[in-house]
This record gives sequence, C-alpha cells and structure tokens, in this order.
Amino acid sequence: MIRGRIKKIIIIVPYNGYSEEEVSSLLEVFKNKFDIKIASSALGYAKGEKGGSLKIDLLIDEISSKDADAFVFVNGPGFQEFSYNFMVANLIKEVYESGKILGAISSAPFIFALCGILAHKKATGSEDIAWIIKDGGGYFTGLDIERDGNVFTAISAIYAKKLAKEITLALH
Repeated sequence: MIRGRIKKIIIIVPYNGYSEEEVSSLLEVFKNKFDIKIASSALGYAKGEKGGSLKIDLLIDEISSKDADAFVFVNGPGFQEFSYNFMVANLIKEVYESGKILGAISSAPFIFALCGILAHKKATGSEDIAWIIKDGGGYFTGLDIERDGNVFTAISAIYAKKLAKEITLALH
C-alpha cells in the first residue's frame, strides 16, 4: 500500500509576545497529523505573552510557499513586528497566489488586508481590525470562523482550535 506524503504546516509566531493559547490550540489539533514547523523573525526560543517559550525552526524570511501546504499566523502583543515587513508581505502574497492555505487569528488577519489579499473576500478577526479589512476591500463578518477560498480567519484565540480543525479538513 502506497501512502501519500505527510502534509506540512508552518505556524508563524511573533518572536517577542506570541499568543500561547493560540499556539497550544493549533498544536493540539495538528500534532500527529502533519509535519509542523514554527517560524519567526529570529531563531532560538520565542517568548510567549505569558512567559512561555517556543523553539523556532525556521526564519520567516527564508521560507517560501513551496515549504508547506498551510501557513498559519498567530497573534499576540508582538505581532506588530510583521505589520510592514515586506518579506512577510511577499510570503503572504506568494502563498495566496499558489492556492495554498493561509490562516490568521484575532488581529493577525489585518496583515492579510494590508497585503491586498482580502479584496472581495469574507474575513473575520478581532473587532479592532474590521476597518482595515473593509479598507482593504474585504467583507468583515464578525463570525467566529470564516473561510473564503484558501484564506481562513478566526475572531479570537478561543476559536483557534476550531480554525485548526477547519484547516485540517481542507488539507485532507
């Protein structure tokens, strides 16, 4: 019996101040199903917003859409480091154009809007980014989870596990 290759997911976290709740929920759903790598702006151990740490496997500026089947951006107080980072923007556009899965939680979907990939798409996220999604030509729904094509968004960390389950279904 020939088995298919194991699909890969890259979880992208802020180096200083990632949401531990989001990462924990994603890993709980993805473990034992996918080859999971953690990427950030620096190697070593990223610092969580509650004092935890997470080993970084990859530098975000060294990855491309060819490296995984899904890319999930985690929020947290340190997420601003990705706001106007052109390497991050290029990665997001490349992944989007390749048709691979992009996911983001809470305030993280705003970076998708800044990159222009939410134009004419439905998306959700924390209420404070609704205007950015709308300014980017998207439709802010305020729902718990939203999927429009290959873009998956969740309103808050509470729904990270549900987002991970939706991505898992899409990859199988």
